[in-house]
Amino acid sequence: MADKADFTKDEWALLLRSPMNAGMAITAAEPSGLFGLLKESFAGGAALAKAAADPNANPLVKAVVADFQTGDRRAAAHDGLKAEFTDSKPAEIKRNAIESLR
Repeated sequence: MADKADFTKDEWALLLRSPMNAGMAITAAEPSGLFGLLKESFAGGAALAKAAADPNANPLVKAVVADFQTGDRRAAAHDGLKAEFTDSKPAEIKRNAIESLR
């Protein structure tokens, strides 16, 4: 079973961005206004909390969630996404977010 030690720093940063990328892809796939955006944001946070609390969750998923829950790691993931999508048009952001999940 793979764990954090099996990944380079850059690979691990990409894994930490994956929860945000998934949320962006879901939101972009079918925009539902401000209320829908808030619901989807809370659903993503709830899924992370569920994975953190589930004793049967995949250890790699738990490691990503644990790192993502620390302020500095979450900020680094956010900064990575910001750098990735700066100067992108909405259609490009949607396409890139969906492609990053493949």
